[in-house]
Amino acid sequence: MAMSSVSSGHLVAATITLIGITLAGLYLSRRVTSTVEFTVAGRRASAALVVGTIMGTLLGGASTVGTAQLAFVYGFSAWWYTLGAGLGCLVLGTVIADPVRRSECETIPRLLADAYGPSAGPVSAFFSSISMFLTIVGQLLAAVAILATMFPLSAKAAAFVAALVAVLYVLGGIRGTGLLGLVKLALLYASLLVGGSVAYVLGEGLAGFHERFPQEPWFSLFGRGLADADAAVSMVIGVLSTQTYFQAVAAAKDVRTSKRGAWLCALGIPPIGVAGVFIGLLMRDRFPDLDPALALPTFIATFIPSWVGGVMLATLFITTIGTAAGMSLGISTIFTRDVYQRWVHHRARDRHLLAVSRLVIVAVLGVAMVLAWGRPGDFILHWVFLSFALRGAAVCLPLLGALFFRAYIGARAGVAAVIAAPTAALIGVYLAPGWVHPAYLGLAVSAMVLLSRSAVISGVLRRRPVTR
Repeated sequence: MAMSSVSSGHLVAATITLIGITLAGLYLSRRVTSTVEFTVAGRRASAALVVGTIMGTLLGGASTVGTAQLAFVYGFSAWWYTLGAGLGCLVLGTVIADPVRRSECETIPRLLADAYGPSAGPVSAFFSSISMFLTIVGQLLAAVAILATMFPLSAKAAAFVAALVAVLYVLGGIRGTGLLGLVKLALLYASLLVGGSVAYVLGEGLAGFHERFPQEPWFSLFGRGLADADAAVSMVIGVLSTQTYFQAVAAAKDVRTSKRGAWLCALGIPPIGVAGVFIGLLMRDRFPDLDPALALPTFIATFIPSWVGGVMLATLFITTIGTAAGMSLGISTIFTRDVYQRWVHHRARDRHLLAVSRLVIVAVLGVAMVLAWGRPGDFILHWVFLSFALRGAAVCLPLLGALFFRAYIGARAGVAAVIAAPTAALIGVYLAPGWVHPAYLGLAVSAMVLLSRSAVISGVLRRRPVTR
């Protein structure tokens, strides 16, 4: 999109919105004085804060810019990000919120280390952090696309601004992320409600879209074939295996609150994707030669009044930043709690750990910024789906085993699964691309290792724990 498409009204409204969110992040950061407040909000989080943290992180560049981008190319199959995320939150609230909240663990690696021994912690921390880092890169790509349409910035300058705002967004820890997430959600829902409605009307409703696009692949949830099934599985297992969402339900004041927050997310996330799909289809019809990554920003600049459009563009930017910030918070918590405090400086004082947590966030976003410089044409959802697939392959089954079958899984089998599953998934990505999806490969290897020597089967059938 050319800079001329963005008026001074867009820029003024966007700038005011961005400054307001940034100042709010700085204010919230001053109220956090301990690592418990930073990571799990003192375990006093309300359902609203749980919703703000989960949805504020899940609904980022992938659910907005990325969904419109993929819909521009494939149609309704782009809905799988938000639909799969909603299904993942449903399982999160129904199946694992209760044992996670009762465990009182702040991180997934700590839970795995408690179940399978200390060796499981650093390994799962490494693979979980790598997978979350891929999501951060995808979000910064979306942020760069938005900023480049609003201001005369190079890709490097836009990436720097995006990373800087993400740092300010998350300095308040999980409470700041959750509260800002609620503000972001209000702005996002208003923006997508307006944008999706305008696209639906301009496209003359479903009948009008059907006149312009054939049923296949545009109106099929499986327009990309098996790739869409892969995306659905990746999203569900990825949500269950992500530190940030684990952290959100762990921060709830009680089990009932954690469940309610996750269930509200399951209801609230999928509709966002529908709006993005209609916008992507409209832009494909009106501007077929447009760069797909610019479908949503161009739609706002072209069809939405400037002052409203400016707030919407700023909301999209903050949306992508919120996800990048939430993922960086997850990585920071894992590193500080499960690597630095456990293996480097176990007697570190609380303020020291808080400083380390914030430094890790700055470092993570800085590296992601550099990687985002050179890949402006990548599909945003490609990075995100890959991230969720690797995360789920590495953590999902060992996590479920630790929560529900701890007495029946041998410690060696648990550690071996944490190592073997993500290794197999990475081999599938880089050495055998296209042969089998990395999520399936990782899950299969994880299941085989956990069942090795009949550890689970014999324990369940005989109703006696595995001897460690």
